[in-house]
This record gives sequence, C-alpha cells and structure tokens, in this order.
Amino acid sequence: MVSSGIVYLVGAGPGDPELITTRGLKVLKRADVIVYDRLVNQKLLLDVPIVCELIDVGKSPRGPSASQSWINQILVSKAREGKTVIRLKGGDPFVFGRGGEEMMFCQKSGITCKVIPGVSSALAGVASLQIPVTHRQISHNVVIISGHSEDLDYRNLVRLDTVVMLMGRDRLAMILKGFVQAGKNPETPAAAVQWATTVNERSLVANLCTLADGVEKKGLGAPMVVVIGDVVGLCGAVDRKSLHEKN
Repeated sequence: MVSSGIVYLVGAGPGDPELITTRGLKVLKRADVIVYDRLVNQKLLLDVPIVCELIDVGKSPRGPSASQSWINQILVSKAREGKTVIRLKGGDPFVFGRGGEEMMFCQKSGITCKVIPGVSSALAGVASLQIPVTHRQISHNVVIISGHSEDLDYRNLVRLDTVVMLMGRDRLAMILKGFVQAGKNPETPAAAVQWATTVNERSLVANLCTLADGVEKKGLGAPMVVVIGDVVGLCGAVDRKSLHEKN
C-alpha cells in the first residue's frame, strides 16, 4: 500500500516570480505534482523537477474554468498516491484564494496539508505604485474587499481610511458609485493597477469620480487591484481633478 503523501498550499506572490518566498520556492523544487492557477507566473515552473506533473486549473473570467470540487479531488487523489503535491496559488492562498476550502477538504480526507503564505497583491500591488496602505496621520486602518461581493457594506466602508479591492474590474463603476452614494467624498484619491509587479504593469491614479472612466479609456483590465483613500496622494503629486497615468 502506498503511503499517503502531502499537500502544500503555496502562495506564488503577486506576479513577479522573485516575490515568492524562499520556502515556497524550496518546496516547488521537490514537487511531484504542481496544481497551479492562471495568475501564477509561468517562470516559476521552469526550475521544477523534469518529472514533475503540471496541472493547470486556472479560472478565467467568463471562460472555461476548473470546478473547485474537481481541484479538491485532484489534490487528495494525487496525495493518496504518496506524492508531494503543491497547490500553487497567486498571491496568498488565504486572501480570496479558496485556500481555506482546500485545506479543510484535505484535512477531512485524512491528508496532511501545510500552508506556505505568499505576498498578496492586495498589498504588493498598491506598494508597486509607492502607495502605503497605512501611514501615520493619514491612514490607521485598511480593509481588503472582493469586487465579486454583491452585498458590500458601503455605510461602514466609507468610514475606513484605506480600502483595497481585488477582482473588481467588471463592477468598478458601480462599486465606486456606491462609495459616493454612501457619503464618501467624490474627490477621494483612488488608483488602479493591472498586472502589478510584472513587466506588464499598467496603472492609473485619479479619484472616485474619474477612476472608472479613466480605466475604460486606458483599457486597463483584469487582474486589477484598486485602492481608495488619502494614501493614494502619497504616490506623487496628484491633481485630484485630472488623471495621472503610469505606463
């Protein structure tokens, strides 16, 4: 009987392959199976063992996607073959990455599951624009929200100093309008960055009223990180009544 293997949930970081942790890279180099997401930088797969099995389970917006139940089963079935299985996820496994669901499924199935955290794009994406999510005298709190959520509590969100949104490209205009309707100053600085930390990074700095239109005009798409708050003004001299672009 083959002894049970192990599953590692590994955060690949925000996009730049050099931003994976040292421990994460170490386990990749001894993997038998790597189950990876769409947003994982492919360069991370170049130095894995030549016999390593690579399984692409990327979920693309409005496109064909692997079901979460199938991904869970793959992790467990490969581990039951006695293999070292790496679930390689963009950013951090526990920040809107369903890492908790995968960990719990492995545990309920009797499979050892270890977590190797990663650098989340919610922080690194904003930092790539030289914007700190907290800053003394400007921002003492930060919250990370999902743009997929249809029940955002705008009344409480507008009271926070800094709001970072992931996966909000499709509903950007509606969400920003929700902030304004809930009482957030329309002139509040806001920024968006696509493919943060990679060679394809593109960004836009504006405010709540102008960001959505600016994103459309510039053609910025997913994956996108959006940040709202006065900390955005720290990325440089921002004219809040016009758009400032970074290519």
